[in-house]
Amino acid sequence: MHVRLYRPAGPDRVAFVSELPASGGDGLLVQVARGPTRDKLGAPKLLGPMTREVADQIFAREVEALRAEGFVRSGLADLLLRLDSKRRSRRALAARRLGWLRERAAVEPLLALAAKANEELPVVVDALGEIGDPLAIPVARAAAERKLLSRRRSGVEALRKLADLEGISDARTRALERIPASVQAVLASVDAGTADATALAIALGEVPVKDRGLAIDSVYELGLDTCAAAVRHALTQLADTPLEAPHVWRYTKSVFKRAMLRHDGPTFGVLAHAIERKVGRVSGETSTVKSGLDGQMKSVRIFGAKTQRYVARLSWRHLRMLGRYRPDLYAMTAAEVLTHYTDDDAQTPHGLYGSYARCYLLGRILYGSSTRFVLDHRTLRFRLKSASVSKPPPNAREEAFPELWDRAPLAYVRALAGAKLVLVQELAYAALVARHEAALREAPHAWVVQMLGAPYPPTVELGLAELRRRFDPHGPDWSLVIAVLHDERALVRDLGLEWIGLTLPLWTLTPHRVVQLLSGGDGTARSAVAAHVVSALAIASPDARRAMALAILDALRAPEPAEGAHDPYGAIARALGTEIAANASASDLLGMLGAASAAARAAAASALAVHPDVDAIIGPAELAFLGSHAQVALREAARALLRRRSPALRSDPSSLFDLLDSEWPDMRAFAAELLGAVVDASTLSVDAVVGIVDSTYPDVQDLGKALIARRIADLPTSELLAKLLEHPHPNMRRFVLDLVVAHLKEGFVALASTEEMFRAIFLDTSPDRSLKRDAIAFLEKRGCVDERQAEIALRLLVEVVKSKTVFDFDLALGAITTIKFTQLTSDVTEASAPLSIDEET
Repeated sequence: MHVRLYRPAGPDRVAFVSELPASGGDGLLVQVARGPTRDKLGAPKLLGPMTREVADQIFAREVEALRAEGFVRSGLADLLLRLDSKRRSRRALAARRLGWLRERAAVEPLLALAAKANEELPVVVDALGEIGDPLAIPVARAAAERKLLSRRRSGVEALRKLADLEGISDARTRALERIPASVQAVLASVDAGTADATALAIALGEVPVKDRGLAIDSVYELGLDTCAAAVRHALTQLADTPLEAPHVWRYTKSVFKRAMLRHDGPTFGVLAHAIERKVGRVSGETSTVKSGLDGQMKSVRIFGAKTQRYVARLSWRHLRMLGRYRPDLYAMTAAEVLTHYTDDDAQTPHGLYGSYARCYLLGRILYGSSTRFVLDHRTLRFRLKSASVSKPPPNAREEAFPELWDRAPLAYVRALAGAKLVLVQELAYAALVARHEAALREAPHAWVVQMLGAPYPPTVELGLAELRRRFDPHGPDWSLVIAVLHDERALVRDLGLEWIGLTLPLWTLTPHRVVQLLSGGDGTARSAVAAHVVSALAIASPDARRAMALAILDALRAPEPAEGAHDPYGAIARALGTEIAANASASDLLGMLGAASAAARAAAASALAVHPDVDAIIGPAELAFLGSHAQVALREAARALLRRRSPALRSDPSSLFDLLDSEWPDMRAFAAELLGAVVDASTLSVDAVVGIVDSTYPDVQDLGKALIARRIADLPTSELLAKLLEHPHPNMRRFVLDLVVAHLKEGFVALASTEEMFRAIFLDTSPDRSLKRDAIAFLEKRGCVDERQAEIALRLLVEVVKSKTVFDFDLALGAITTIKFTQLTSDVTEASAPLSIDEET
């Protein structure tokens, strides 16, 4: 850091204040030098060595002391004079430079300029916001209320820097009015903690393209981290939101400018790279849009070649200004830019142009101090000066502002965590290992975890080593454990699984820790956590089980953030059914049966099954609901409740009859088993037995057959047959036919009641030959008894003959012949023999 000061009068007119590295390389020195001219400085005053934080404080103190003596920044007077220039561009450039300098002496002149400024007003307001003097609040508020985007943007961003809470609140209200209702609804969910940046980005992507840009810019104006992440996603990852589209580019540019004003490195980085990728690859288009200056509709070229090159240069100019005036921000912002370059940015090397010659910012950042490369300012492409300098000189620092990277070495860790290019990884890794190993220890857990996904093996090894160093099984940093366990990559997640296995006594019976561990990660991680907790609960104290039950119950009552997210909670809840039942009312649990979460329903059902008050609240309708539910856990609860009610089922087995008609085989089998165990079959009425065999499910019909077979001696067979003959299911036909053969009363009336059953047998598309043979034999026998029965038998048998079924024809014709000769007076219709298969073909 270096500041040059000037004083118009006095023995010393020039002063310099600098921060320098200590000679031993440990800490910083603050140097103050002054004299009548820059060539005649007196002996410098050296302070230090000291840490960076202390050095910054001493630096500021020395600068203020010199100001108190009448020193001002060198060139300040000239900049202040330029504010009164007749040329608008000179006024704007002077205001911008004064803003970067954060020169408080410029506040009054800038306010005077703002009162009469026109097109340069946004630059003046930006400068006032950067300086941060509260005197600028009225000007910033007035600008924030303007309709023109450039004025409004500068006003709102200045209010944020001026910490004007009232002005920011009013601006937020106006911004929300510009946001579509659908996006506002998601924003409300974000505020409530039930939605994230991805959901907000999707909502922005669903806004019509014509209005989408304004919605994106307005959401970013709100100034929330979630909103910024959503805007980055919407502008760069949604395929149907091309940032160069006529109705999107204006607001993409606005977000880009806001990001620079806020020093929002992540947003600046992603947009700078996204814009650069389109330079020379898209031609733009001409469209009629409203002017941001006078509001008139004009035909203009949107994102043409000149705009593309201008914005690319603007990106580097912003980084360069950070390097000069915000040195603490440069390296981290540059690292954010570098993280977005991928192998897709490469091109085939040609001559002196390398694979990444088109990557303008990449070249500026990595080779800004290089003597090997030159920049073609027209095409914005880097090339080697000659083929002989293809390799860098030994120990050369080619990156721009190398001292600023050393000033903020955490930027190297950020590059290692996010960079997708091996080129960037190699540079950052070499610098970190050689000069700044301690920086890795200061890095956030999330960055170290991200290093495990780097395309450069040494970075992965470095990240793993650092994670293992940070992990203490006796006193773990839980934020680190959670970050590792919840990572999507198997390599990282498995390390988290190892860690939770080493710390079981520290968390398995701690409810809030269990909930934290279950709040993210993939199914493997959450299932492992749940399994550990269930094992620990098996030997836990009653108090520990109760505390865990309350925590799990609260988690299950909350909305499920994603399908299946409640499953591990449900697994734990099943091990705590008794405790949950003891701490929740039966009506509360009954209400949970209607929850959207399958795990919540299962937990409620299992707790209800053991709840002391369940009989008062679970009636036949609720029991039928549980027993017929598609979810296995709810059916299990129904079975548990029925077992509890076994004594009552002896006198009233109606609940079992309902479940015998369930669509789920497990419930039908259970109902049949319990019916046989607790109900005396001899007490069942004919209607009850027929109700069982009248089921559409063969397994239930088989149960009914067995009941009838056991009680056939004491059942009224006539009544039974009358009911069975009404709707004979294919599975029941053999059984019913056997009953008919054995127990059908003599006479015409009894035989007539079987007519539909025989037709069903004869017309079956999947015939049973033995069944048909026995049916024909029975009709032949009854047809020979008397004339009335012969009429019925012959009518049915003639239908068989007319069906021309080869295999049944002979039997039916033989039976007809027998009946005809036995009952000579019967009127028998002749039937011709069907063709054989060979004859038909």
